[in-house]
Amino acid sequence: MRGVVFNGDRDLEVAEFDRQAGGKAVIEFCTGAS
Repeated sequence: MRGVVFNGDRDLEVAEFDRQAGGKAVIEFCTGAS
């Protein structure tokens, strides 16, 4: 799972990961972890 431990700096990576895996939960987790 790439982008899970990433910060706002890797926002692009997170967005791309979410689009590929369709894991909205990952984005939510990232937002909560930030």
